Amino acid sequence: METSSPSSIDHRYWESRLIREASLYPSLRYLNLQQFSIGKPHTIIRYNTTYRGDIIKCKIKLLLVTGSYILQAQRSKFNQFEVNSTCLLCGQEPENREHFLSTRQALAGHRSIYTSQLSDVLTHHLGPVYAAKIMNSSAELTQLILDCTSGLNTGIAPITRDVSRKIELITQRLLYALHLTCKNMLALIAPMHRRPRPSKKKVTNNNTLYLQQHCNYGLNPVPQSIGGRPVQGRNRRGAFCLAETRSCDIPLHHAT
Repeated sequence: METSSPSSIDHRYWESRLIREASLYPSLRYLNLQQFSIGKPHTIIRYNTTYRGDIIKCKIKLLLVTGSYILQAQRSKFNQFEVNSTCLLCGQEPENREHFLSTRQALAGHRSIYTSQLSDVLTHHLGPVYAAKIMNSSAELTQLILDCTSGLNTGIAPITRDVSRKIELITQRLLYALHLTCKNMLALIAPMHRRPRPSKKKVTNNNTLYLQQHCNYGLNPVPQSIGGRPVQGRNRRGAFCLAETRSCDIPLHHAT
C-alpha cells in the first residue's frame, strides 16, 4: 500500500487553496489556474533567460496577465479623482486589456507584425481553420497572447511544449513593443490630460538660515582648536560651524 509523504500532502493542500482563492479574483481570469503546481515554473517564465531584455519582456507580460499593468480602466476605478476610462490614444472605448492587446486601432500596425507570426505558428501546428477562428476573435486572441495554455488546452487543439515556447517568445516581444509604443505616444499627449501637481517647496532649517544671514562663512579661518581640544580632519568643518554658532549667540544644541 502506497502512502503519500507529508510534503506531497502539503503541496496538494496549498495548490488547491491557491487555485480556489485565485479564482475569486477577476483580474486573474486570463491566467490558467490549473497549471499551478508547486515546484514547477509557469509557462510564462519557463522559457525566460537571464538576459536583461528578456527579463523586462517577461515582467511586462506578468503585469498584464495578473491585471497589475495600469491602464485607463484601472485608473478610473482606483483613482480618487474623476478619471475617464476611455482610451487616450483612440478615444473610442475603455482601455482594458482586450482593447490594449487586440482592438486598439492606434497600435494596429505594430500589432500586425507579431500577430502574423502567431497566425503562421497556429496554422502550421493546428490548421488554418482553428488559427483563423482564434485570430478573428478579439477575446480569444487576448487569451492567446496573455496565456496560451488556457486558450489552446481545450481538448479540441492540444498544445505541445514546442508550440507554447514559440507562442511565448512571440507574445512577449509583442507586449513589449506595444508597451514601448504606447508609452512614447502617451508622452506626447500626456501633458494635456495630466492633473497638475502642487509644487514642492524647499524647507530651510531656521538655524541654517540664521547662520547664513549673520555669520561670515568662508571669511573666517577654520579654528585649530575649540575648548583646548585640537580639531583635525573632517571634524574641522563641524568645529567651524560650532564656532560661528557661538559667535552668533545661538545655543549649541540648535546648531546644524
